Amino acid sequence: MESQYVPTLGRMLQLLDGLGFESRSAKPGVLLRVHPESGAEFLFRDRDPNTSARPTELVNLRVQLTARELLTEKELDDLLAAIAEPTTAPQ
Repeated sequence: MESQYVPTLGRMLQLLDGLGFESRSAKPGVLLRVHPESGAEFLFRDRDPNTSARPTELVNLRVQLTARELLTEKELDDLLAAIAEPTTAPQ
């Protein structure tokens, strides 16, 4: 199996917190992060923070953070590379 490097949910939440996102109440089983200045919002299923980020979460992260000009593509790539952890890709 080939190894990939993917951030965990917990590391992604820390990244968002570092960018000024706030944790807000959501329905049970859902994590909500809100950036008051830009209006960006992220919803995540509540799960073990050590699980790998899902591909859809990474796409949403990229689209929202760059479209709202909170980060450039390069800045985001650099941050994701710094927090990524090895995982085995399914075959």
